[in-house]
Amino acid sequence: MIVDDNVTNCEVLQRRLGQHGLECRVVYNGTDAIKEVSRQTPDLILLDVILPDINGLELLKEFRSDHSADDLPIIMVSAFNDVDSTAKCIKLGATDYLRKPLNGTILMAKAVASLEAKYFREANKKLLEELHIRATTCPLTGIFNRKVVFDHGEECFTQIKEGKSPGFSLLSIDIDFFKKVNDTYGHPGGDVVIIALAKLLEEKG
Repeated sequence: MIVDDNVTNCEVLQRRLGQHGLECRVVYNGTDAIKEVSRQTPDLILLDVILPDINGLELLKEFRSDHSADDLPIIMVSAFNDVDSTAKCIKLGATDYLRKPLNGTILMAKAVASLEAKYFREANKKLLEELHIRATTCPLTGIFNRKVVFDHGEECFTQIKEGKSPGFSLLSIDIDFFKKVNDTYGHPGGDVVIIALAKLLEEKG
């Protein structure tokens, strides 16, 4: 998303980014920018520092109150060329800083780098979540596996030993005549029974 009150600047940015396959939304003031981000969070924001209604730095703080730098990369764009302005933007949570007039090559390099970093973080987070699920749940039923139960049991014993807990309860459930189910209907039939029992226990809480 491009946030700039200069129509010509927006057209140039949109054209350059579009040439590399990036789709851009354009808004010309801070109020509309807030509405657009609330409506649909963009993958990246190119944010001008000087806007007609809300200062770009204030807008940056507003976005950072709801979105982390990992979730929403924001590249500040400004004609100010001093170190203090750059440092202030970075301190407030900007992902990067571009000085006007914009260099097309540098613009694309920073935009692509920000997007790639965002997608890598998202992919890595998703992978870690999947690995955690595999490590802690039964692939058949989706409920916690024995590792989680044993770890929790050890934690309970530790709390009792340290005087932090008066005790705990353990419930063991056996499926009557389960071997007969497997012998009659095979292991797939037994799996159906186990899945149904796990679902019932989850529903009863």
